[in-house]
Amino acid sequence: MTQRERFENICGSFPFCMPMHTYADGGFRDADTKRAWAIWQAACPEGYSLVPTRITAESGHKYALMGEFSEPVTLTCPDCDTEEPDEHCEICNGHGEYEQSVAIEWSTIKRIHDRIVSASAPPGAPC
Repeated sequence: MTQRERFENICGSFPFCMPMHTYADGGFRDADTKRAWAIWQAACPEGYSLVPTRITAESGHKYALMGEFSEPVTLTCPDCDTEEPDEHCEICNGHGEYEQSVAIEWSTIKRIHDRIVSASAPPGAPC
């Protein structure tokens, strides 16, 4: 959904933005709606999204994000000799190493989110 669509969905329910008549070029006719749209664009320009500055388990983020992200880790096969791996090994298929998917920890997800938020202020944003 574009910022314009979000704006129209939210602002359309407030009396000061009504009516949401537009010109042929898409500009709003009503002065209050024009002002509200300008403020909206300044606060959250196209390509940006409002997100909480901190994600928490209480807000539902932990439930939504845990287990969604993983990375492959190469491990040494516990059943094979590292010098001469068993070609019939069911774990590594004779390679001596195997790849296992490991979930990204919640604390790492929170640190990544914090870094994204701190580095992503909209251009010219006051905050």
